[in-house]
Amino acid sequence: MTYIMFNVDRHSDKRTFATLRGAKIARAAANKNSNDVYEVVSVEEFESKIVKMVEKTNLLSGKKFMERSDTPYYCSPSSETFWSA
Repeated sequence: MTYIMFNVDRHSDKRTFATLRGAKIARAAANKNSNDVYEVVSVEEFESKIVKMVEKTNLLSGKKFMERSDTPYYCSPSSETFWSA
């Protein structure tokens, strides 16, 4: 089973681990050395419960669409950065 250590505030800030022990050790180090809060869950739980779908508006067309909450800003059609390539 694969585990994910993720930042509670920024879901896009995450790392994967092959073992639960490795993920918990990394989480302890990250929480000790940072003001951010990290948590560990299985990949299945992260995909089904942690990452939510949010409604956004396409910057060019104005149409609404659903997007994962952990999508980086520059990869989202709702951002100017996405369209200024």
